[in-house]
Amino acid sequence: MKKLIALLLIIMILFTGCSSIIDAGTASPDVTVSEEDLPHVESMSELKAMLNATKGSAFVRWFRDMGMEKVNMLAEGDAQPAGEDTAAQGTYSETNTQVSGVDEADRVKTDGKYIYQITDYNKVFITSVDSDGRLTVFKEISDFDETFYASTLYMDEDQLIIIGSTYDENGSFATTYIYDKSDMNNIIRVKTIDIKGYCTDSRRIGDSLYLVCNYYPGYYYAKDTELLPCYADNGVTTYQAPSDIYYFDNVEDYSSYLILAAIDLSDMSKDTNLNTYLGNGQTIYMSQNNLYVTYTVYSYYTYAVDFRIGVGSESADTNEQLTYIHKFKAEGAVLTHIALAETTGYPINQFSMDEYNGFFRIAVTDTSKEVSTNNVYIYNENMELTGSIVGMAPGEQIYSVRFNGNTGYMVTYRTVDPLFVMDLTDPANPKIDGELKIPGYSSYMHMYSETMILGFGMDTQETEDDRALMQGIKIAMFDVSDKANPIQLFTTSIGKRGSYSELNYDHKAFMYCEEKGIFAFPASICSDDYCYETQGLVVVKIDMENSRFDILGVLSQDYVENWSNYVQRGLYIGDFLFTVSSNGIYSYNFNTLELIDNVLFD
Repeated sequence: MKKLIALLLIIMILFTGCSSIIDAGTASPDVTVSEEDLPHVESMSELKAMLNATKGSAFVRWFRDMGMEKVNMLAEGDAQPAGEDTAAQGTYSETNTQVSGVDEADRVKTDGKYIYQITDYNKVFITSVDSDGRLTVFKEISDFDETFYASTLYMDEDQLIIIGSTYDENGSFATTYIYDKSDMNNIIRVKTIDIKGYCTDSRRIGDSLYLVCNYYPGYYYAKDTELLPCYADNGVTTYQAPSDIYYFDNVEDYSSYLILAAIDLSDMSKDTNLNTYLGNGQTIYMSQNNLYVTYTVYSYYTYAVDFRIGVGSESADTNEQLTYIHKFKAEGAVLTHIALAETTGYPINQFSMDEYNGFFRIAVTDTSKEVSTNNVYIYNENMELTGSIVGMAPGEQIYSVRFNGNTGYMVTYRTVDPLFVMDLTDPANPKIDGELKIPGYSSYMHMYSETMILGFGMDTQETEDDRALMQGIKIAMFDVSDKANPIQLFTTSIGKRGSYSELNYDHKAFMYCEEKGIFAFPASICSDDYCYETQGLVVVKIDMENSRFDILGVLSQDYVENWSNYVQRGLYIGDFLFTVSSNGIYSYNFNTLELIDNVLFD
C-alpha cells in the first residue's frame, strides 16, 4: 500500500500596489466554540490517528524548528552584600508594554535600585546603582541546569522569574525558574517548571504568570509518552492523558499542541494549571481579562511524494492565509477557553490586536486575491463578527497598527506611508475618518498623547521605476486631533541607507522618559553606500515648542572592536541613563550624557 506524506511548503509573499480605498467585501465566517462545547480526545489510539492525519506537516515544522539554540553550563558568583546606598530615587524606566498592567518579559529590567539582565554568556547579572550613578555587579545567577538557555525575565519586589529553553535526550522544554529575592543577600530558587515544547510568548498580571507554548511531536517515536504533552514541577513529571487534550472540529491541522500554562506566583505549593489543545499559537494579545492566541495557516502548494516509487506531484492551492483566533478568559491563574473565530489574512504582530469595552479588534493583511488588501474586523465578547473595514490600501501590506480606545491607526506601505485613522466607536459600523500619505513608513507607533502619535520606521526614496529604496531611520510626530485630517507635524531622518534599529521589529527596544521628554532606541547607523559609522543608543529630545526632534547623541561602546559591545537596550533611573550590552552596562548623566561608570561581565 502506498504511503503518502504531504509536505506543506510555506512561502511568505509580499505584495505591492497603490494606496486607496476599494469596495468593501465580506469577512470569513466566524465560529464560536466555548470550553464546555469542546470535544476532547477519547483514547490513545484516537490521538495517534489524529496526529498521523497531519504527520507530514508536523515533520516539516519539526525540521523548521531544529535551529533551536543549545545551552551551556554555568556557575554562580557573588559580589558585595546589598547596601542602602542605591539609586532608588525619582522615576525609572519600565519595559515598553502594549497594555497597562499587563507585563511583558524582556532581557533586562530595573526596579530603580538594581538592573537585572540576561547576558549572551547565559548568565543573569544583578547590578546595583548607587546614588552617584556608579555601578557594581551585585550578584551573578547561573545555577541553571546544564542545558538551559535563558531568554527573558520578569521581576518584582519579591521574585525574579527567568524563562528559557532546555534541550536534552527527551527533546526540548520551555523552562521557568522562579527565585525568591525578598532578601537580596540570599536569593533562592524556589520552583522550576518544565513544559514539553518551547515558549512562544508570555504575560504577567499581578501574581499570575501565563505561558503560551507549542509542542511538535517527533515524526518518529519509540513510545507513546513521546506523543503526550507533559510538564515537570521541581523535577516531578506529569503527563497529560489523552482525555486532557481538547481539539476543534473546524481546525484541520492536528500535528501539534497548543499548551497554556497559568502559574500562581503567590503560592509556590500550587500546581501549574495546564490547558492543552491540538493546535498552535503564534501571536498573542492579552488584556486585563482575556488572552487571545492567533495562529495563521498558509495555503500555497502541496507537494505529495510517493516514497515507494520516488515520484512527486504538485497541486496549486489558493494563495490564502487563514488566521484562527482563540479567546481565553483569565481569572487569576486559571484560563478558560471562551470562543474561536477565524478570518482571512494575517496579523503583523501583537499590536494588530486590541480589546476595548468587551470588543476585540484585529487588523490583517489579506493576500488571498489577486491584489492584497488590509482589513480590520471587530468581534463581540463571544467572538461573533459585528463589523469590519475591508479593502484598505490595495496592493500594500500593514507595517504598524495602534489602537487607542475608540480610534485605530494603521500604516500600510509600498512606496509611500498611508496613515489611516479609523473611527471604531460603533462596533457594527466602523469607518475610516482620515488618511495621510507621506514618504517612508512607520513600523512602530507610540501614543505620545491622546492627539499625538510618535511614529518610528524608515525613510524611503521613490525611484523612476516605481520602487522604493530604504534611506535612514525615520522618526515623525503626527497630529491626529482632527481625525479627518491627520498631519505630520515634524520629522527627521537618522543615518543613510543601511541604517537599522531593533525597534523596527521589537517595541521593547523603545525607552521613553515622559518627565524629560526624551526617548531612546538602539540603532546601527550608516552613511552613504551602507558605510558603517556607529552602533549605540540614539537619544532624542522632543521639542514641541519648536516643532522638531533634537538628536542629543549616540551612546556607543565600540561595537566594531568587540561585537559584545552591541547596545541592546536603554534604561534610566532618576537622572542616570544606561546603555545595556551583552557584556556590560554603562551609566551616563541623563542631562549631559557624560559617561559616569561602567561594569563588564565575564
